[in-house]
Amino acid sequence: MNQRLFWNFEIKQESSLDWPALPSEEKDAIKWEARFFWPENEIIVLHGLDEQFMDLTRYEIKRREDCYILLEDFDYNIKKRKGNIVYKPQLHMQHQIRGFAKKINLEHSAPETVLPGRTVESISTLLNKLQQGEEITVHKIALIYPFPTQPTVKLELARLHVHGKIYFTVCVEGRSFNLVRLITQYLLPGKKAVDYVNFLKRQLHHD
Repeated sequence: MNQRLFWNFEIKQESSLDWPALPSEEKDAIKWEARFFWPENEIIVLHGLDEQFMDLTRYEIKRREDCYILLEDFDYNIKKRKGNIVYKPQLHMQHQIRGFAKKINLEHSAPETVLPGRTVESISTLLNKLQQGEEITVHKIALIYPFPTQPTVKLELARLHVHGKIYFTVCVEGRSFNLVRLITQYLLPGKKAVDYVNFLKRQLHHD
């Protein structure tokens, strides 16, 4: 028997994750992220959570409206937010968990700056390419819960509105690859992570 949390999220009634038993880790230089998506009609069952996760006052609520710019031959994470064009460089990927550097405001940086990540392009070159990109807007309501780990790993449960359709997403993120991996394996066993850009490209192609 599962316990309904909110939206399409349910908690599997079983033994919860032993948080004090998780190792304390040194904080990594980059942030690791494991993200998952579901369509509107699917129930998402979360494992390893206990009654404290039913208390919605423990969650931080965020609302976002972002316009992603998708390039056909690249999977760069680039979006417009509050009038700024922001690039989120992916530096690593292990076990479908992606490691990102700090976001870069492309319009407020020197044009000749070479971008980190899997591109050796300058900011000016990338900005020129974006003129050929496809735009897709994402409206998101997210509830964020900080796990009691060292360093802090956060759980994001969100509802997305994309191209007239509703989706749900779960993200486990923090500055420890090992903790993100351990928590993700317990929370969503056997589920394959997908990054935002490839998820959004699929929505465009389906339409």
